Amino acid sequence: MFKKLVKSWTSKKNDEEIRNINNVSELTVGDIISFKERSELPGCLQGIDAEVVAISCYEYQDCQEKELTLRTPEDETIFLSRQDEDGEIYLALSRKLSHSDITSILDSEAFADVFDEDFNAQGLTINIDSSSAFYDWMSGTYQQTINGNTGFFHKGSKTPKGRGEQFIEHYCESSDEDFGLQVEIYQDGTTEVFAIKECSEAVIQDLWPKSKE
Repeated sequence: MFKKLVKSWTSKKNDEEIRNINNVSELTVGDIISFKERSELPGCLQGIDAEVVAISCYEYQDCQEKELTLRTPEDETIFLSRQDEDGEIYLALSRKLSHSDITSILDSEAFADVFDEDFNAQGLTINIDSSSAFYDWMSGTYQQTINGNTGFFHKGSKTPKGRGEQFIEHYCESSDEDFGLQVEIYQDGTTEVFAIKECSEAVIQDLWPKSKE
């Protein structure tokens, strides 16, 4: 009887399609990403499992970027994309700043300078308290690397469908290139700001396909 049960279970497993996930670009909604306890990760992501709850796409003139929305055990929303910069692969983890976060962390006059063409003359300095949730998400100083780039955001789509939501992008980066600050200004006047932490793929412990019920 035991041999029959084992044979039946083995046959059932072989009949099921097992999806192998090689990197985060292959994740889909319901999949799980496990992070290692690495110091290059923000504290809220060290040693935790996060679920993919949505997939969207950024479209630019010369490229497309797939973005995953992750939900942590603490019910925090984190965004993740896999970047390829001249063959160098890294992960861009980002967290959205609320209006209160922006006003408490960023000086309003200094932040307004991000949109000026002469911004790089002085850069952006941030004085962030160690108790802030963004303390390990942000650098002390930034220089602008993108000013006024046009893009389209396709919410809930892995690839561009239709025109998407048009926005103007401004991007600032720390001198060590480990931190970024992305500003997106949409046509309806909505402004969204994201703190970005760049990490190597070595911070990933495992990638799990969603379970079949």
